[in-house]
Amino acid sequence: MIDNHSPGYSTLASAGSQAVSTPHKFFLCRGRFVYYLVECFIIISIDTKLKAFFMKNKIIVVLGLLAFVFIGIAATIPGSNRERNLKVLPKDISNADLDSIMGYYSKALNVDCNFCHAENKAKNDLDYASDDKPEKEITRMMMKLTAAVNKDYFDYTIVYKAGEKMAVSCYTCHDGFPRPELKHEKKD
Repeated sequence: MIDNHSPGYSTLASAGSQAVSTPHKFFLCRGRFVYYLVECFIIISIDTKLKAFFMKNKIIVVLGLLAFVFIGIAATIPGSNRERNLKVLPKDISNADLDSIMGYYSKALNVDCNFCHAENKAKNDLDYASDDKPEKEITRMMMKLTAAVNKDYFDYTIVYKAGEKMAVSCYTCHDGFPRPELKHEKKD
């Protein structure tokens, strides 16, 4: 429920209609954008003059709402300017392919991102470019080993694309464990 008395809201009143609260700077706040759209529909349903205008100009209304949706999406999509420190993966790898490959590694070893990536305490986030954790260098060595095995024994050159199928992958040995030599201790 929207609190009409919270900071950042003002009350708008149309002639002959009820007062409706509307958020300021809706496109800058992720959560408030949805409230803005809901309140637009409330205003349209309450004010008959606005309703008549919108019914006559359906195309304009639809395009306007679509513009608001796209502005809201653009305002909530994080930037792709995170630092990179790629030594084995191609320097020009797309963010989608990089995220897919990292997601695969995470599933193959049953670990989270912080298993290899160091924490940036100042930003309260992970520092993806940092080489502070030894697991990151071990991962690079394992990536080279996997590439060599696939090339030497299966005549396959890894291209590091999303959904790539290899004869030998991380899962081949790790089978969902960060340290494959400990698999026998954890299985029932």
